[in-house]
Amino acid sequence: MTEAVARPLQARLPLAIMLGSSVAALGILVLLAQRIFDLAAFSLSAGGFSAMKPNSAMGFAGLGLALVFSFGRRQSAAHAKAAVVCFSFTFMVASLTLFEHASGMVLGIDNLLVPNRLAALDATYGRPSVGTAITLSLVAIALWTLDLPRVGFVHISEVLSVIAVANSGFALVGYIYGAPTLYTMFASSTLPLLSSTAGVLSAIAALSLHRDRGISAFFAGQTLGGTMARRLTIFAVIIPVTAGAITVRHIHESPWGEPEIYALCTLAIMFAFVSFACAMGIRLDRVDHARREALNELKVLNASLEARVIERTGALNELNAQLRAEAEFRADAERQLADLIEAAPDGLVICSTEG
Repeated sequence: MTEAVARPLQARLPLAIMLGSSVAALGILVLLAQRIFDLAAFSLSAGGFSAMKPNSAMGFAGLGLALVFSFGRRQSAAHAKAAVVCFSFTFMVASLTLFEHASGMVLGIDNLLVPNRLAALDATYGRPSVGTAITLSLVAIALWTLDLPRVGFVHISEVLSVIAVANSGFALVGYIYGAPTLYTMFASSTLPLLSSTAGVLSAIAALSLHRDRGISAFFAGQTLGGTMARRLTIFAVIIPVTAGAITVRHIHESPWGEPEIYALCTLAIMFAFVSFACAMGIRLDRVDHARREALNELKVLNASLEARVIERTGALNELNAQLRAEAEFRADAERQLADLIEAAPDGLVICSTEG
């Protein structure tokens, strides 16, 4: 896909900056609510605002800033350095958290931002869940690998971002459907609503940083395929989730159905719809690209034909001029001979060798 074909959409505010700022603001807001204003009762409500742990909020604040700085990393060395510092810090917090969950050790980093009276009750109160730590790690690594060479159509950074979207997206669907299994996939570790929302936004922002080629360039491009895929994907996500959520609300207490089953069915339908939209979009994009190439070849052929016509016309004009000059020379020679005969004082007899 050429740059001329895949022109990114011109927006007033780039998607990476908009989503990154939202994620950073969300993390900072949670930190202010829990640390400065000490909203302890609000912070203990399951699945609500505060379920995002302090270290999760700190990680998402750093990740949001990294996304904002990463957008201008190629134009400014200062932005590039700031992005590296932010996503490196986020990755360090997330990786240490995963180590704590896996080893059962307490490294003493969980309650750095937790009020003392809450830290005294639980030494791991501020520790992010496994799902949150995985999402933070994936997006941080995606930002770190952003400038690595691309192999084929898909970039490693895009793959990591898609995995992060899936990890947090499952939890979001679980909250919509009231299916706890989807946001408690890891034992004794719940992926909070705000954390899953911030995770999805962060991963989408990381995807949007690929503006030249790949999945993001395809969806953001003004090609026929990209436009169709972009419009179909919206309906492919909204319709199954909405219809499934309404259905689950009616059968939630029914003995013949479980919310998890319907949620998984909706995810499967949504995945099928999105895959179909992408496949059709890519196919249409290839057809449109082939059509554009054929038109370009036709333009080149027409230009070549016009050049050949001009060249042949010039040659003919030159030959005609030469013939005219020869004809004028012969006419002048005949006139001179006639004048010579007319002016001769004696008679002239012209004969051949045969007499």
